[in-house]
Amino acid sequence: MDAGVDQGAEGRQAVGSSSGSSVDVAGAGSGSGVVGVGAGQGGSGRSAKHIVLLEVCVYVVIAVMLVASCFVDGQVQLTIAELIAQMMVFGIIFWPMRGSIVDRIIGIVGGELMIGGTQMVLLDLLPRTGETSGNHRAHVGRFEEVSTGSLLHVCTLWAGALLVALTVFAILGFLHQMLRRERTNMVLSLSESLMINVALVAASGWVFLPVLLRYFSGDLKDAKVAGTAQIGIVTIIVIVVLALLVALACASVRWWCDYNRVSQPDRSEVVPHWSADERRRYSWIGIGLAPIMYGGLVVFLALVALLVFVG
Repeated sequence: MDAGVDQGAEGRQAVGSSSGSSVDVAGAGSGSGVVGVGAGQGGSGRSAKHIVLLEVCVYVVIAVMLVASCFVDGQVQLTIAELIAQMMVFGIIFWPMRGSIVDRIIGIVGGELMIGGTQMVLLDLLPRTGETSGNHRAHVGRFEEVSTGSLLHVCTLWAGALLVALTVFAILGFLHQMLRRERTNMVLSLSESLMINVALVAASGWVFLPVLLRYFSGDLKDAKVAGTAQIGIVTIIVIVVLALLVALACASVRWWCDYNRVSQPDRSEVVPHWSADERRRYSWIGIGLAPIMYGGLVVFLALVALLVFVG
């Protein structure tokens, strides 16, 4: 009888151990599945479709604001363009990749200087007529009245300021990496912080949007023989701009996939007040806004091409 009891106990232990193992294996398997799903979606339940949808919505807002700019003077146009650029600066708040508070501050300062400086220089080019004292307000013209040479000069200044900003970002970023207590992943940290900082200064290119409106005015449409060729050049440049913006959107999808595929950075290498879960939850917003910031370079290059080939 004792032997039977012992055999029964051993049998129950064996069953218990085997069932426990099976449960553990199942748990591990399901846990791996959950981790896999979380890694595939960045832990936020978002996919590449959400990034593309965000970019489409932002471009729609930009298009609406651009249409509204057609009915106001040049000063208000610049204000609207400045709001567009400032709207994209918020992308640095949600930027999930490596970079400390110092890196963020350097990028924000550089971006704000570029946006404000571009707006002020373009504002000085606008023609003004009438009295500015008392109750009379000076009439502010539009960029159709500004000479091509003056606009090309401003574009040259902007390109020079961009090169200076990139040089400063590289030097300060390298010095900051060398001063870190733990110099791990230096090249990766520097490249990812420079990526968003360059995007911030590139966003200032959207301030040139009001200047582009001069090529869609009635004067160009009513032009005769020379105007036909000019309209063809403008059409080609518009197609190229749209193609480049689509290419940047495709690149952002690739960034999102790469961000999910590689291991996430340590908390010491990102903004300190963000937890890992918060970083994954909002990362798609930062990655979705980054290519739109880089779109400012496309706007600038399109303007230069129009000024050179159309005038």
